[in-house]
Amino acid sequence: MDAPITPEHARSMSWVIQLLFLLGIGRVFWLLLFKKPSGRKQKKDSSPSRLKRIRLVSWVLTLCFMGVLCYQATWQLGGLLRPQFVSFMQRHDRRVFNPALQIQRGRIIDRHGAPLAENRKQEGAVIRHYPLGKAAAHLVGYFHPSYGIHGLESAANPNLSGLDDFSLEGWDSIRRQLITREELPQGKDLRLTLDGRLQKAIYQSLSLQRYDDKANAFAGKPLKGAVIMLDIRDGSILAACSTPAYDPNQLRQVMGDNAPYGSPLLNRALHGLYPPGSIFKVAIGSYYLEKILLGAGFPLEIDCGPEYRTPDGKGIIRDYVYYAYQARGASWPGFGSIDLGKAIEQSCNVYFATVGETIGPEGYAWLRQLMRLDQSLTIFKGTFEPLQSARSRLPDVQEGNAFELAMMGIGQGALMVTPLHMAMITACVANDGILMQPRLTFSETTQKLGRAMSESTALHMQRMMGRVTSNGTARKAFEGFAMSTGGKTGSAENPSGDAHAWFIGFAPLERPQVAVAVAIENGGSGGGTAAPIARMALEQAMRLGLLSP
Repeated sequence: MDAPITPEHARSMSWVIQLLFLLGIGRVFWLLLFKKPSGRKQKKDSSPSRLKRIRLVSWVLTLCFMGVLCYQATWQLGGLLRPQFVSFMQRHDRRVFNPALQIQRGRIIDRHGAPLAENRKQEGAVIRHYPLGKAAAHLVGYFHPSYGIHGLESAANPNLSGLDDFSLEGWDSIRRQLITREELPQGKDLRLTLDGRLQKAIYQSLSLQRYDDKANAFAGKPLKGAVIMLDIRDGSILAACSTPAYDPNQLRQVMGDNAPYGSPLLNRALHGLYPPGSIFKVAIGSYYLEKILLGAGFPLEIDCGPEYRTPDGKGIIRDYVYYAYQARGASWPGFGSIDLGKAIEQSCNVYFATVGETIGPEGYAWLRQLMRLDQSLTIFKGTFEPLQSARSRLPDVQEGNAFELAMMGIGQGALMVTPLHMAMITACVANDGILMQPRLTFSETTQKLGRAMSESTALHMQRMMGRVTSNGTARKAFEGFAMSTGGKTGSAENPSGDAHAWFIGFAPLERPQVAVAVAIENGGSGGGTAAPIARMALEQAMRLGLLSP
């Protein structure tokens, strides 16, 4: 393997090329202006008018050449007077002798000061090193002389490079250091709300597990999915893992035409879009309960037979128990007349299909607005660009389209959400109805987005979610857990394979502090696949002191 070209080699080659170019231009000018023609050509070509034309052309060429050099000098040296130009050079000029790359970037550190991105010297050059490797790659991103800049490294580039200080004295010092290179300018550290120990533990648990739906056990292919954990009180992101991941210290392995398994460059926590399935029943159930408490006249108890049929009889929605009965040759009679709490506990599709049709397009429009389901979620604003999630999709549905309304009531149809968005909605319920803006750094102030539901509605929903982990679909996963929890499982059908496994939850039940969302692609059962991972994440948070009974 050839040795890499160092900055010193690149500068030397650049000077040699420039010198040869100037010598060549000088030689051409000398021949045109001073060399006398010999022999027969001298008599033919030495007329005064021809010599004047040659001198004129030479002066024009000289002035053009000098203009190009002056423009280059003005563009590069003058550009270093502007922070925006230096930031542009860092992003788009991948030459190793680019002066903008000589800035010593500040570290990215977790909430305890442990480095997530730092500088290291290697063979006379300063390179960016990422101690957690794959575990934090999707959030932290990378800064590489060949592959560019991505993630938080990109969004926080002005901070990390010291370019966000627009004071004349501070910027003049950085500019002078860039031009003279007497010393390397130093950027600023960026402290995240992330807990590196929790992030690493969750990632390792995710990356080491396998799921084989046929064996109904953790075996087979590596998991693809995401885990998000939030502090419900201020929206701080405690962990945000996505698998499979890439190692930002070894970018060559994932860059190129041969894409590795599972799209490791995709940040599933922020940009993965999935049908939510039954976990969306928490959102729609909260809205439904709110309307009941406000006197809308909606029935709290609904008769849930073996299946839900649209008024035209074309659309049919059934509960998961229906198929379990069918497999053993029996007929499922339905849950009977149940209230919202029982429907959440047992994840009754018939109940929520009815709810979806009952609230109609107006109800979904309010949900879209209250839960910010038509917006990207910004977790770091940045000076020039934000770091944000994909936009969740709760489409408009026409009045009279009963089947689509019912399908969205059970979290299916055209509805798509990100794991971050579902973690935020879970945190909203646990935070007594207050929706908090998710944030990734302590430099971002705590921001309330508003009240999405009344405190009474939120408290009722918290208790209903508590029934899911104590008696419902997540009971086995949380059996013997050290503290009481609330949650909701989901198995979201998708056209490209097995159902996606979901779990959202919070702990402790009596005094909520932390919310978690788990999404596993093609994981099958939410209670069997996603809920155990959520329990592990909550146990880790408890061991690290981020969660107390």
